[in-house]
Amino acid sequence: MPLKVNPLALAVCLVNLAFSSAFIDAALLPDVFSFHALLISLLGSLYLYSQRHSKIRTFGIPFLFSLGLAHHLTVVFTLPVLLAVAFESRTDQLSTKRVLFGLLSGLSLTFMLYCSLFLCHPTDPLSWGNLNSASSLLRHLLRVDYGVLSLAPEGNPAAFQSLRFVMSSSGFEIGGLLVLSVLGLIWDRNVISDSRLRVWALTCLTSLSFLALSNVSPNGMGSEVLKRFHVMPLLAWVMLCGFILHKIQFNLQRTFIACILIVPEILYLVAQPISLKDYHEDSVMEDYAINSLNEAALHSSSIILTSNENAYFGIRYSQSVLGVHPEIAVISPSLLFHPWYAHKIKEQLPIFELRNQQRVWDSRNLDLIEDVIQPNLPHSPIYVHQGYQDGLSFQVTFLALGRILKEGRGVSFDQHSLAISHLRTRYEVPPSGPQAWSRALLFSHYSYFYLAQAKVALSKGEKAEAISNWRSALHQVPYAFPALQNLCRIIQAEDPRCNPTYLEKIRNVSWTLF
Repeated sequence: MPLKVNPLALAVCLVNLAFSSAFIDAALLPDVFSFHALLISLLGSLYLYSQRHSKIRTFGIPFLFSLGLAHHLTVVFTLPVLLAVAFESRTDQLSTKRVLFGLLSGLSLTFMLYCSLFLCHPTDPLSWGNLNSASSLLRHLLRVDYGVLSLAPEGNPAAFQSLRFVMSSSGFEIGGLLVLSVLGLIWDRNVISDSRLRVWALTCLTSLSFLALSNVSPNGMGSEVLKRFHVMPLLAWVMLCGFILHKIQFNLQRTFIACILIVPEILYLVAQPISLKDYHEDSVMEDYAINSLNEAALHSSSIILTSNENAYFGIRYSQSVLGVHPEIAVISPSLLFHPWYAHKIKEQLPIFELRNQQRVWDSRNLDLIEDVIQPNLPHSPIYVHQGYQDGLSFQVTFLALGRILKEGRGVSFDQHSLAISHLRTRYEVPPSGPQAWSRALLFSHYSYFYLAQAKVALSKGEKAEAISNWRSALHQVPYAFPALQNLCRIIQAEDPRCNPTYLEKIRNVSWTLF
């Protein structure tokens, strides 16, 4: 399969992909999307550049498609390619056999890979789901328990927000390449007649249509979820542009236009601060997990209720890999909708009780206080990171990072916890890069102790104490907008940070965090 690729098209596409934020984030995270990009690029290259009825084309494309089902289900966006290969092979019996053989080989390998999960300790507390039957294996394949992106209801504000987010971030980063490709189609309109271009363009539009209608708001953690799904459409569109540029002839004038469009874009991408893409010393998530476990153990809590998946998986990692207090049961409330998860928590912590569990499983509606906290509080203090700060329903003890709930009422502050809290990384401003919002959110929790203490002091009329705590909150988390806002209301011009421009800047970068 000779890949006769235009060197200019290859260089432009590779540089655009290499420095796009979605690809850099996917490369830095131990996630599925980098390998998924490899599968899609192999499938796309076979379709766009191999000869019709060739062995590697008629076997490789259906094989890669079906194998991709074992990795990530967004491979279904390349279904137009599989159908096109099957259609063009219909006149050649040998090619048709290779298509069927490739499809069956890939599906068989996918089936064997999934069946091997039965051998990987499916009952272990750290294993996902409870694989004990063919139906449970199918649920695992379809990601039923993991959660899938759903279409936004008609009239829902989330509709098309995802697409706007794609176009304003990843779309902007390849804008010059897209414009150059459109010009390429104008320069050589014969390219449009190539069926490979039309089929691959359909794959691109399918993936974008899915993002356009997905029911995910591009704010907070939603932006992190959507950014991961940018990788496949971004790769598909760049491959489409590369194919167009590969097909057209570049004279001096066209090369000059290409440079005008592409060079500024590449310089912009390359000029992004490299330090912002170096995370090997960023220990915020690890410190957060270890501090949470140490605080819970200090107060004899056998239960930690996490507020988001990054906190949950970070703490579970610290327990299983680093060996930090593995005896503590770490619970993600959103997973209690699944019976297998509640059973595994029960096996780890026999005293755990999920009240009204059948109602919770059937209705997928969980009342955290009634169904989890109240039935378990008599047996163990419960450690949380957010909420319950008024002390009206429980006795709340604020710690450096989280807070302990016990039976009773009232609010207290454990000053000793400040001394044992360990932070190796601090953020002066909300970070950028992969999982930026989640890292900023977890770090912002270190300001809650001082914010709550300031609120109590102000209710007692102790203005000086409240000001001191707000300043401590800003020292710990410089973008803690509630502390800055309250501080400026009282001292006004006495603090240089109280000028309207700076206040607006901090509000804009932290409004989803507090």
